[in-house]
Amino acid sequence: MYKTIISIILFIFSISVLHSEESKKVVGYRGIIETGYELGFKEYNSRFKANIINGYQFNNFLSLGLGIGVKAFNDMDMYKYPVYIDFRTKFVDREASPFFGFAAGLLFEETRNNFGENEIVSGYIFHTQLGVIIKTSTNTSINLSLGVDFPFERVIEYNYIEPGNFKKEKKLKSNINAICFNISFSY
Repeated sequence: MYKTIISIILFIFSISVLHSEESKKVVGYRGIIETGYELGFKEYNSRFKANIINGYQFNNFLSLGLGIGVKAFNDMDMYKYPVYIDFRTKFVDREASPFFGFAAGLLFEETRNNFGENEIVSGYIFHTQLGVIIKTSTNTSINLSLGVDFPFERVIEYNYIEPGNFKKEKKLKSNINAICFNISFSY
């Protein structure tokens, strides 16, 4: 599975490098303000999200950035905070161009344990998206996309051993838990 994903990313990267010579280059800082809604599956609630990505545009087709964000769950008083590397590439350089995005990083959550104490729980997050980039000027665009979240969250479980004694275990839990609808502004 991982070899397939890496092969696809390398293929997309090589296409974007080959296309970069064909049109006027737009290189330098690339900022993205993104908002969206994640439709949760099974026991996972739906949530709103907002991200800010600061990155570098290597050519008209390829950008890489560092993103931070917040996910606010609808039915719960719970927030998660992703910090990640964001990779985006588009396939053609037109007024409306399809693009592929991939993000990988850490996911933080402040939670209360069984004893009423606050704990910071961390995990990993992977996010893929396909969408369209609509140019509004030479350096700005509106991006619409549909994506899938693959979180690997650390779950803390307290197992009762004997009166007054609990065993604390951290486990890694993984599944596809949301389809994401995103709209963003790139500048």
